[in-house]
Amino acid sequence: MEIWKGVEVIRIRKATIEDEIKIFNLLRQFAFNQSPLDRQTDAPIFREIVENDEKGTILVAEQDDNMVGVITLSYPVAIHRGGTYTCIEELIVSEQMRGQGIGGQLLETAIAEATSKAAMRFR
Repeated sequence: MEIWKGVEVIRIRKATIEDEIKIFNLLRQFAFNQSPLDRQTDAPIFREIVENDEKGTILVAEQDDNMVGVITLSYPVAIHRGGTYTCIEELIVSEQMRGQGIGGQLLETAIAEATSKAAMRFR
């Protein structure tokens, strides 16, 4: 999906293994009040999500070659939720790009992704 902002294009797509460093740099902005990221333990989790659609989805927003946003989804199963549902685990837009609707576009794309997986209930 491409979003036009003036003449600059924001592109939203599924993350790949090659995005790991850029995504971790963005997540560090999010983790200011969370436990610090540890690439040694967290990178294998990232790779598992990217390589296994049943575990979750990572979507990124980029402008030119710059990653400006990321949203991560997981797909837990619970009886009280009626089966599989979608959980938004992280949503971050780079500080310089906030207030431009990128987070909303990431959410829109995440909803479409969850719908395609029949995991429409969100938490």
